[in-house]
Amino acid sequence: MKVIIKNVTGTDFNDWCLWELKKDAGIKEGDIIEDGSYNPNNKSIHFSRGCVDCVAWVGETCEILEEN
Repeated sequence: MKVIIKNVTGTDFNDWCLWELKKDAGIKEGDIIEDGSYNPNNKSIHFSRGCVDCVAWVGETCEILEEN
């Protein structure tokens, strides 16, 4: 799964989630994530940066670019 980090719906809540990813792991809008695992039950992408575990939500804080 390859996703791009972005505020898909434009909500303030998603802005806050993206701020958390940036603060905790240095992930910012426009970053491409290729090493995550996808959970189709809740549409989440789980990945790690350094020693920080991260979650992005498809359709909320990331958009799918390529499915494996």
